[in-house]
Amino acid sequence: MPILEHTRDRLAAIYEQLPNAIVRSIPYYSKRCFEFDVVDANANYGYAWVKAVKGEVVFFDYNYGQRILRGGNETYKATRADTNIAKAKSTNGAADYAIERIGLKPVQAWVGYDADGVDTGAGTILGVADATVIKALKGLSPIYDPQSLYSPAVADSPFMQEASALFGAVSKETSIEVRFDGGNPKQLLPMHGIGQSDASPYARAHGTAEGDGAIVVEEGFHWAKDGEAGSDFELVATVQNDIVMPIALPRNVLSTTTTYTQGAPVKMWVEVLAVLEGLEFSVLSNNA
Repeated sequence: MPILEHTRDRLAAIYEQLPNAIVRSIPYYSKRCFEFDVVDANANYGYAWVKAVKGEVVFFDYNYGQRILRGGNETYKATRADTNIAKAKSTNGAADYAIERIGLKPVQAWVGYDADGVDTGAGTILGVADATVIKALKGLSPIYDPQSLYSPAVADSPFMQEASALFGAVSKETSIEVRFDGGNPKQLLPMHGIGQSDASPYARAHGTAEGDGAIVVEEGFHWAKDGEAGSDFELVATVQNDIVMPIALPRNVLSTTTTYTQGAPVKMWVEVLAVLEGLEFSVLSNNA
């Protein structure tokens, strides 16, 4: 047996013996949110602090159509924009998969305001009354503000930090491992060493996104087809230590006054996309 055996070669040798065997180069992907608490807001000076919530964030443990927690939305049902697996932790179509690249990409930020604490009028938050916008301000859907459109650029905005800044903060203190069948974890690099896929730097950054885009697993991990050993796969990110980041509070001028309103959210999240790249081996069915 060779010292270094590639998973793709071992699977290819098996499937070469099977009729109607096919191999495809397709990615698997899954999105999850990292959570931050917002504390010690100072409305007079317009700043607050965000701190990452420690603990595990698990990718690939749900399928599309399944209810998941996304930001502050507890009733959200995952779609194919969130993951492309039809059964949690499993490959699609009774396939064996050779995982050869793993990438993590910040997608978008979420914020959660406590309506009771920052209402500026009946049914409004920060002077906003539109139901769709309020949904985003309550952490029930994402918000995207890369150029600080919500307030003048000189006034700053926590949303100007956007997803990449939150990702950059939490990644410094987060470990990454892969697990098969709930055990036998295989430790990878810390999250900031994995790479940000094709992410761009955030609005206020100088330079490029960290990393080479993905970690390459030369020998490959074998994600086995359903029902076999190694068929339940999870990518686990664990926020190990405290991480704190200051943010500026958004400013909004109410239409009836020249007074600025400033209010801090109580929660923020960064949504991260995990991508696996490699070769999928399967047997062509009659209706494939």
